[in-house]
Amino acid sequence: MNIKQLWNHLTRNTGISKELKGDKTKIPWNIYDNKNYDEAYKQHKTFHEGFKYKFFTPLLWLAQKILGKYLLKKAPSGKHNLNLKIFDEATESAIDKIHVYFLRHVDWNSEHSKGSKEDMLKSSKKGVTGDKLRTMKNLVMTMAHKDTFIREFLNVWMFEMAELMIKNYPEHPHVHLFYNKTSVWDVRYAALFDQVNTMVRPADHEKVTK
Repeated sequence: MNIKQLWNHLTRNTGISKELKGDKTKIPWNIYDNKNYDEAYKQHKTFHEGFKYKFFTPLLWLAQKILGKYLLKKAPSGKHNLNLKIFDEATESAIDKIHVYFLRHVDWNSEHSKGSKEDMLKSSKKGVTGDKLRTMKNLVMTMAHKDTFIREFLNVWMFEMAELMIKNYPEHPHVHLFYNKTSVWDVRYAALFDQVNTMVRPADHEKVTK
């Protein structure tokens, strides 16, 4: 991420309507579990425009600039680093897939939606979103490699997550339904979620991922 891209994040206005501020009208269902429009407005302004763009993104940029040459970009070899390798490979795969299967189809970004699969894979390697995600991965991997407490916490955390994922998704492979709509209260997603989870079969998964 360069200075111009960082400045765009710092000055970004996400465009949420000010008319929602103070509106206590109840929202029946929404992806963020807000109870009313006023709560949705405050959460959006505080998290997206405040924390995400004006604090967290600059913090990642600063960490990359200061620690860049010290950060692990790839998990070291050795049996004792197996879980770091798994974390590294899984995160890299997830970064690629979130570009190809999510950002490529979101309806709020026409630039992304016009890109081919190959274009999105290139963006995953060189774009701002991929850069931020990869910096977070490298920070975690470096801390785990240099600090035994963080290493063992990561080991425990990964095993705990793996057990819970297997428990909650016993039929593998699993197809996840992406929420890629502009409206955060698109109730169709809530209606489709259970249907997709119960109806998808491994053969269908192959068609989706190829």
